[in-house]
Parts: sequence; C-alpha cells; structure tokens
Amino acid sequence: MIEVFKTDVKYKKDARRIVSLLNVKLTRHKINFDLSDCDRILRIENDENKIQIPLIEKILFNEGFHCEVLPD
Repeated sequence: MIEVFKTDVKYKKDARRIVSLLNVKLTRHKINFDLSDCDRILRIENDENKIQIPLIEKILFNEGFHCEVLPD
C-alpha cells in the first residue's frame, strides 16, 4: 500500500527530522519526501496494506506541520 500526503514542510532539515520520527513509529514502512513538488509530497509505503493516517497526521501536527492525504 502507498499513501501520498500533501504537506507544508519546506526545508530538508525538517523533512529529515520528520522521517526519523516516523521511522520510530512506522518500522516496516518506506518513507520519503519530495520537497521539489508543489505539494511537498510525503510518500509512505508498506507491504502490509495498512498505513496509520491519524498517527502520521498527529506526528506532523506535533512538529508544527500540516499534512493531508491526496486522493488517488
């Protein structure tokens, strides 16, 4: 399963910090940012067909950022 989020993360240092935080909670996921995209994409993938969207939103919110799932 792959989930793509629109974010307001602007800087690589913030993206690296968020990826580190997410990796602690989402141990079996592949996580990356594409900050060059106009939507500053956060992409999360795993093989278990389960991505915890509320947890991801909460982690970004706690770091001062907003994210929302982009529709397919």
